[in-house]
Amino acid sequence: MEPFFDGGLFELLLFLGFAVCLNAIFLRKYLLLLFSVVILAAPVTLFFIKRHDLYYALVSLCVLNACVLVALLWKEKKVHPQQPLFNIDDLKETSSRIRSRLLHRIKNFF
Repeated sequence: MEPFFDGGLFELLLFLGFAVCLNAIFLRKYLLLLFSVVILAAPVTLFFIKRHDLYYALVSLCVLNACVLVALLWKEKKVHPQQPLFNIDDLKETSSRIRSRLLHRIKNFF
């Protein structure tokens, strides 16, 4: 018997919360700017922590990936400035249906 009977509900709620946070960040230009700076600064700080040839190659790859990510996010945000990047309405509806089914099963169990 599975010790957790939620059926992935907590993971779904965690993902929904993550999507809501990302929408809140990307709807505001100052938060998007702050997020972009943090994404670019985090791998750059790794240059000053350790000293090894392979380490620098991996950090360079992280910095390149962060630059591409920030460029794509800013491009998408520039195309649709007032629209959220992630549509979570369907996800909210699905999680609501799953939660109601789960509560109905628990109610019938007891």
